[in-house]
Amino acid sequence: MDYQAFLEFLRERERRAMPDLIIFGKGILLVLSILFCLAILLMTYRGFVYGQVKEALASLVSLIVGAIMVRAIYVKSRVLQIGELAITNTVISEGANGTAVFEGTYEYVHDGAYAYVLEGTPQRVAVKRLDKRVHNDSGVYKKIKNLRRANGHPNIAQLFGVKNDPDYLYVCLEHCICNIGDLVRMFSPHNLGDANDNARMDEARNSLQGIQLWEQANNGDHRRPSPTLLRLMMEMAVGLDYLCQSKRMVHRNLKPENILISNEPSLRIKLSDMGLSNKRLPAGHRVGLGPGWQPKEVILGNKRLTRAVDSFGLGCVYFFCITAGRHPFGGDDLERRQNIENGNQANLMLLANLPEANELISRMLSHIPKRRPTAEEVLIHPLFWDEDTRLSFLCDTSDKLTARDLNGQLLNPQLIIAVNGTSGTVLPPDTFPDGEWIHALNPQLQPWGNGYTLNSVKELVRLIRNKYVHYSEHRDNIKLILGSLEVNPTAYYNYFGTRFPNLLIQVYKVMKQHCRHEEVFARYFRSVRNI
Repeated sequence: MDYQAFLEFLRERERRAMPDLIIFGKGILLVLSILFCLAILLMTYRGFVYGQVKEALASLVSLIVGAIMVRAIYVKSRVLQIGELAITNTVISEGANGTAVFEGTYEYVHDGAYAYVLEGTPQRVAVKRLDKRVHNDSGVYKKIKNLRRANGHPNIAQLFGVKNDPDYLYVCLEHCICNIGDLVRMFSPHNLGDANDNARMDEARNSLQGIQLWEQANNGDHRRPSPTLLRLMMEMAVGLDYLCQSKRMVHRNLKPENILISNEPSLRIKLSDMGLSNKRLPAGHRVGLGPGWQPKEVILGNKRLTRAVDSFGLGCVYFFCITAGRHPFGGDDLERRQNIENGNQANLMLLANLPEANELISRMLSHIPKRRPTAEEVLIHPLFWDEDTRLSFLCDTSDKLTARDLNGQLLNPQLIIAVNGTSGTVLPPDTFPDGEWIHALNPQLQPWGNGYTLNSVKELVRLIRNKYVHYSEHRDNIKLILGSLEVNPTAYYNYFGTRFPNLLIQVYKVMKQHCRHEEVFARYFRSVRNI
């Protein structure tokens, strides 16, 4: 070993030993401070016992000062300072190979390739610690560049900066209050074995009081996702669409732990941990993800990985959210992996009363990647339509089905046949033995069925459209049944939607096949990206 190499060896040993020496010195100082406080406490006690009040009060002041010193030393001993980064020993989460996430603060002071502007203000951050012995420096910096490339979107966790010491690399990320898995478990009615009952979760519970993730359906026999949960689910797809369309990236590691929840200034989804995200991968490339959240092609390692990987993971997360913590492929990691690897179909029985969710998630969980919808397609699915959009769609569909030429002939007979062909699902025999939809309506509405073919889905859609268009002409008792359009605009759609829960999705599938390119239906089948 030459002289220069020997000096470098000594410097490296010194750098590695310095943190231990600092901790040891702080420990000695802490012990001495505690002994000092005990001595002062004894002097204070003796002063009061022997009537030396002034001396006792002076000792009491010294005791308070000493206690403050002990507290300061104790707190300081729990913080690792690396330049602008301060890392506490509060663990947010732990992973394999020495990876862990800690609470910390970061103060931006200069620009650089791996920094995000914070204008000199200390920012609360989550610090991901990577062991340099495990993570190759060149490889990990490429992954950090991917994180940096994804910065700037409200549904992506921001990268603030990167620091390192001889042993570890510290990646400073936007701090979030919890992840979607924590959020679902907090509010789930099921006994999910809450293993995250700690101070951090207490803080999250206090901040998230009043949040409602599920609500009772109008017919009262099941629970459905609340508008808040549906919005969060949409934001997951918005973040993925941004990664794919704007950055040409595939996340590849979607699972509840990597979908974070921020409440500043309002509740919002933040996709994180794109450390495994690269540009689309070459054929045969294999990565290891969390059990049960990755598709068959990843497990087998014999397919080119595309954005369809993320669609599968998102479908699993959607099912997890809607069912308050369940998984579509089984209860434990081994069962899930085996079901996916063997190509078994997901168990979607828990979505039987939610036909829009069932239709979307069943396609997202297809074992054939090309059949899975893109994030863009997910965002325009009827699962996320409000009642006004649903009603407008049915009205536009009715106009299409009833259109006639100058001779009075129906313009779209084949489309009518296709819509009426859904009657077995829209009007199931166990609910409608004679196949006539009028029996689901209030008696006061039944006379209005005159002139309608009562076993026709096309006629049911026409009835819904006509009652809406001519709402102002109805008697007050009819308006009371259908709901007030002025007071509660959603009530009208819900009256029919709860009685015919499969109507919307079945008609949607037919119209998508036949009319998705028509201008009238553009807003239902084409994305208007605004992210």
